[in-house]
Amino acid sequence: MTTIAEHVDELHAAMATQVPAEAMAAFGRDLERFAAMELPATIATVGDRLPSVTVLDAEGNEVALASLFTHDRNVIVIYRGAWCPYCNLTLRAYENDLVPELTARGAGLIAITVQKPEGLEAMRESNALSFGAYSDHTGAVIDALGIWTSPSDEVAAIQEQFDLKVPEMSVEGSYRVPMPTTLIVDRDGVIRFIDVHPNFSTRTEVADILEGLSA
Repeated sequence: MTTIAEHVDELHAAMATQVPAEAMAAFGRDLERFAAMELPATIATVGDRLPSVTVLDAEGNEVALASLFTHDRNVIVIYRGAWCPYCNLTLRAYENDLVPELTARGAGLIAITVQKPEGLEAMRESNALSFGAYSDHTGAVIDALGIWTSPSDEVAAIQEQFDLKVPEMSVEGSYRVPMPTTLIVDRDGVIRFIDVHPNFSTRTEVADILEGLSA
């Protein structure tokens, strides 16, 4: 099984041949900044309960977050948006390598983002995902987890230059995004495992999620 870290290495090698050196250097500086960042003290911890809020499905319908916790253990992947290449490769890896393992263990999987509903189905279709993706349309889930972050002004300007439309695609209308995060919650929405990544180029590996399920 190829790890997500190995997929990221392949992505970086490809980007080095496709993205202008100045932009790569700017992204590198932001990666270094995030990698050196300590987790905020306000981040949710094991034992905390997710709020009783609604999220939106791809059609824009409100869905009670609690209604999505249909298994004794439910994996929740918080991702930045369809514009994020790291998010795309991670969700593909989870589809290929994690979903079969979760099915065998009787566990569920959903993805949550701050992207508007219209971007959800495009993400699912482009990556052939079998699990649901939902929009945190009020930001209440990300607020409760305490995982908001923002790129540097330099990187935000490059995102605009590349026409990634990050603010236009976000329910917030800003460059603010969640730190990539993976949770395991029970049927009551109580967090049993949480792994937060300030460095947006890293993600929770499949093996770590499976270990969290066994704890």
